Amino acid sequence: MYITKTITITVHATADDWQMYDLPGRDDAAIALNQRFEELVNKGVTRTEVRNGLCLSDYATFGATRTETRYFVEDLLDKTFGECESLRTLHIGR
Repeated sequence: MYITKTITITVHATADDWQMYDLPGRDDAAIALNQRFEELVNKGVTRTEVRNGLCLSDYATFGATRTETRYFVEDLLDKTFGECESLRTLHIGR
């Protein structure tokens, strides 16, 4: 038996939160990353699928592929999913 839990999130992270370089367009990049994170989580994919689906390399010009940004992504994932791979499915064995 298993129980499925669906969550809906909204992300309000700034370009500073994402630790992007101070370049024109960084605010738009942050908004796009927020929306992509929301879209993936609200679609019900796993933590790993969210991490891989963000496509940080699309925003490398703004520093999105740096370690600092990756740590921020992991913090968002922890706040969303906790330490488990997925909050959505709890397996109950007998």
